[in-house]
Amino acid sequence: MNNKSLRVMLWLVTGIISLFGLVMVVSTTAGSHATDGANYGFIIRQIAALIIGVIGAACLSYFGTVRMRKLWFVSLIMLVTIGMLCAVQVIGLEVNGARRWLDLGPINVQPAELAKLTLIVVLAWQLNHVAEKVRLHWHGVLVPMILFGIAAVLVYMTRDLGSVLVMAGVVWTMLFFAKARWLYVTMVGLGMLPLVAYFAVFDTYYRFMRINAFMNPWDSTNAATYHLQQSFIAIGSGGMHGVGLGQASTFLPEDHTDFIFARICQETGMIGALILIALYFLFVVIGLSIANHTRDRHQRLLAVGATMVIGIQAFWNVMVVVGAVPTKGLTLPFVSYGGTSMVVCMLAVGILDAVISNPIRLEDRLMSQTARLGAITTKRHKRYKTKAA
Repeated sequence: MNNKSLRVMLWLVTGIISLFGLVMVVSTTAGSHATDGANYGFIIRQIAALIIGVIGAACLSYFGTVRMRKLWFVSLIMLVTIGMLCAVQVIGLEVNGARRWLDLGPINVQPAELAKLTLIVVLAWQLNHVAEKVRLHWHGVLVPMILFGIAAVLVYMTRDLGSVLVMAGVVWTMLFFAKARWLYVTMVGLGMLPLVAYFAVFDTYYRFMRINAFMNPWDSTNAATYHLQQSFIAIGSGGMHGVGLGQASTFLPEDHTDFIFARICQETGMIGALILIALYFLFVVIGLSIANHTRDRHQRLLAVGATMVIGIQAFWNVMVVVGAVPTKGLTLPFVSYGGTSMVVCMLAVGILDAVISNPIRLEDRLMSQTARLGAITTKRHKRYKTKAA
């Protein structure tokens, strides 16, 4: 498949999933089962976020990935993201006991979503900068892990463990495609495992109860099982063909955000759910094909990161809804209601589009390097002649 075909397929699959997401947001917020009556404010805000995301993706595609190679650009977005993650702890908007959003007047921004994209850009720059050292030296693996650790701590402080797990999966995948030595990655991972286990299970009481709910979802004495129970009921009642859009009747909390996949299963049935999963799988295949088509290491790492941040999050959300993993607050990319999530997902698509539409060939890089070396040599020669005169 050539670059043009990959680009068309990328936007086609993204468009289908996004439009289906808009339909489901309407169904879950204005359907017959909506607890607060029809509320079209949700879909208006979601459409606005989609438009902003598409414009941002178009800008990324137009300017290409050249700026993402610059240290000043990488440093700038890293400092801005860290600043926002720190600010949310002080002036953040608290919802359901968690400070995850910055109130910017007409919009609320979730810095943890932006941190995923920033981590991809920073790691792609760093792994490209060290090149073969990631396979030969410890610091080639330690530096990405330290960068991830900083981001993970700041995101975890917003009580968003789900995003930390997604970021961990993205880091692991990017290290794999950077050809890091498995011995280094495994030893660092094993060293971090006790900390991960503590913060994921025992740090807070509600996470411990979620683990218990995962182990025994039908325990009526554990309030944390209510989400899973309602999710199972919604999935089971959908059957093969579903009950129809807007016709669901179960009391499923967060059915327009984290648990929207359960509502999809109920309203469109197993057929609709499997088609959506197939579309996500196709998106990942297209993204990795884009990464495989470029011969530039930096662009390849950007494409892998942008692909996997969506693929891993989609996979994890589905696993949570069907009870295969403990409950974590993660949106379904392009589908769940959430402005920041939609914009970040579209920006990830913009990175993929920038890679496929602005390929940096190996020959171009060699010519550019040769030209720079020639300019430096000429400049030094002129200085030498000036001094000699």
